[in-house]
Amino acid sequence: MKKVIITADTPLSALIRETHHEELSLFLKQWRHFLKGDHSKIVLLQLSYFEFDLECVNVGMIYRHLAQLINHDAVIPNVTVLARYMVEHSNLAIQWKSVYRQINRYIGIYQ
Repeated sequence: MKKVIITADTPLSALIRETHHEELSLFLKQWRHFLKGDHSKIVLLQLSYFEFDLECVNVGMIYRHLAQLINHDAVIPNVTVLARYMVEHSNLAIQWKSVYRQINRYIGIYQ
C-alpha cells in the first residue's frame, strides 16, 4: 500500500488513487462553486484547502462524494486519515470524529 505523507500543502488528490482522479475531478468541479475565494486558476487536482461557504453548500453533498470515493476503493488511506485530512484542510468540522461519523453514515447510505 502506498504511504501518503500529509502536509498543509497536500492536495486531496494525493489521497486518491490515480485511476479515480477523473471521478474526483467531477466532484471537485461541484465543490469549487461553494468555495470562498477565487479558485478558478487552480488546477482542480491541486486543491489542498477547502473553505466552503457553509451558508450555501449542502455539506451532505461533500460527505456523499467522499463516501462514494471510499465505496469505489478510490481512497488510499483509511477513513480515519481522510477524516483528519478534511478537518485540517477544510472548514467542515473542528473534530475529526464528527467528519468520520458523517462519512461512515453516507458510506452506509450509498453502498
